[in-house]
Amino acid sequence: MIFMYEELKGYVLDDYKIFERREFDDNEMICAILDEYQFGEGFCTVEKICIYLFLALIFKENNRNYLKIVELIQQELLSISEAEIRQELKMEYELYEKDMNEITKCNM
Repeated sequence: MIFMYEELKGYVLDDYKIFERREFDDNEMICAILDEYQFGEGFCTVEKICIYLFLALIFKENNRNYLKIVELIQQELLSISEAEIRQELKMEYELYEKDMNEITKCNM
């Protein structure tokens, strides 16, 4: 990943606020935020999963429907092993795991 886990989380939140002010609907917001990163050098599947995870957390916190994002996370998880995610995130894996548990409590 290009960014540290918490750093990327902050950037996604900043992007969310920008697109929320512009009154993007949920689908537009998901696409726009992912688009901010996916063409960057070094973008990887783990980064995509993290962006979706951060969006799901933000949507949940803001009482928005995040089930579509959970589905996108599930699709991405099919293409990568947990060991690969752990290797990419290194010491930050515990943060990822905590956030993932927050989203998956009732949804996955």
